[in-house]
Amino acid sequence: MEELNSEKPQMENLGKKEKKEKKKKKKNTSGGLVDSSKGAQVMFKTALRNHIDLTNIADNKANIILTINAIIITIALPLLSTYAATNHHLYVPAFFLLSTNMASIVYGALVTRPVKMQGTTPLHKIKEGRSNLFFFGNFYNMSIEDYRKGVTEIISDEDLLDKVIMTDLYYLGQALGKKYELLRTCYTVFMIGMILTVVTFVIAFFTAH
Repeated sequence: MEELNSEKPQMENLGKKEKKEKKKKKKNTSGGLVDSSKGAQVMFKTALRNHIDLTNIADNKANIILTINAIIITIALPLLSTYAATNHHLYVPAFFLLSTNMASIVYGALVTRPVKMQGTTPLHKIKEGRSNLFFFGNFYNMSIEDYRKGVTEIISDEDLLDKVIMTDLYYLGQALGKKYELLRTCYTVFMIGMILTVVTFVIAFFTAH
């Protein structure tokens, strides 16, 4: 009888351990993809960091173009206004130069221009995982009560949280893609415009003499 009595606490402890292990397994299997996978967490963190770094690179490249063209206009305009009136052969190179500068400045400004933001997000978009309340542009016009409801909705559902993270990364990539398309066009316009300016200036110089 004593042996049976001593075995009962051991059986109870084993039963408790098994229940705890089952609960842990349920938690791990019921969690979202990002929460349950370290590889997914690392991937999302790396991708987000790369997107931010590439955005900064695009903005810096656009600022370089804006600065160069601003310097060229500052130097070229006084010189052209002085010499072009008496040297008509400079009209064509001046036209190409100023057109290139203006087009490059427009495209450079479009690269660095902030994206359009509404500042509010309907609750049904949050429930569907189509919006990200961790980006200020989606909530700065919302009331604090609606913002709290939205964030609570996201963090209480791990599958929804996964969708929000993926949506955020997707739209970041779209914005970054548009930036680099505009930046490529900006550099192409600047390159072709400067070549045409130099070529027409050389032709005008030799034909005028």
